Amino acid sequence: MNAVNKVRVVTKGKKYNVPFFLVVCQSILAGITAHSSLFSNMPVLLTLLQAQVAALVASQQQTKARIPGASQARDTARDELAVSIEAIRAYVQGLCDLAPQQAATLVQAAGYKLAVAPVRAKPILGAKQGAQSGVVILEANATLLSGGRKKGSRSFNWAYSLDGKVWVAVPSTPYATTTITGLTPLTTYEFRVSLTDKNGEGSWSQALSFLVH
Repeated sequence: MNAVNKVRVVTKGKKYNVPFFLVVCQSILAGITAHSSLFSNMPVLLTLLQAQVAALVASQQQTKARIPGASQARDTARDELAVSIEAIRAYVQGLCDLAPQQAATLVQAAGYKLAVAPVRAKPILGAKQGAQSGVVILEANATLLSGGRKKGSRSFNWAYSLDGKVWVAVPSTPYATTTITGLTPLTTYEFRVSLTDKNGEGSWSQALSFLVH
């Protein structure tokens, strides 16, 4: 499989632009709250993040009202929140490193952004979430599987597994794509594909891990 460029997760705003930074933090809080199932082992408690955002909102309002000492309190609240936002960013980066195929989804859900859109050569096997829960769409790179051979009839064989040991066969298809239904949401599966042509069945591809939503 061709290498995939590593994606880099970044925060949308700098902490010194407090109004915009606050908007960014509120977006991150909302995103993580709405997609809590994707971020189950956060390094920062959600209740702490909520309290830190609320503290910055209050201190920013006091600063705008020119209350004495408010700007210092605002800066302290800002810096404490920035530490949490950076810890969460690093956590999301780790998730993206483990599942680069889902980096864009994870980053968008968490309210961060990709420094550069991932650029990748088409892998021998790719997966994407279907329109419904428990549905995955697989697409194979026919050129890589066949070694460039294009003549003659051929079929694509598919299988999935929960542990990489026991594989469940999926009906073969004449095209390099298939849809698998009935999978358990929020479960990581492994998928693989092979090609059968006039030379017989080829070797199975390297297993692809994918978290089913």
